[in-house]
Amino acid sequence: MSRCECAALSFQQIAALAERDGITEFELLCRKTGCASTCTACLPDLQAFLAARARTSPTTCATGSVS
Repeated sequence: MSRCECAALSFQQIAALAERDGITEFELLCRKTGCASTCTACLPDLQAFLAARARTSPTTCATGSVS
């Protein structure tokens, strides 16, 4: 999976928004975008995508769990 269908955003768009707005907390990013909060199907893939980006770009949102 490479996008959140519920929020109609690709993972690239979500990561770009996190960088642009300086969002470093996964929960805040989810609240701001609506991702991983409706059906949650994208949650594991989005977390993995952001974690991989964080390893190569320290300014990218770190992953966390969503309650």
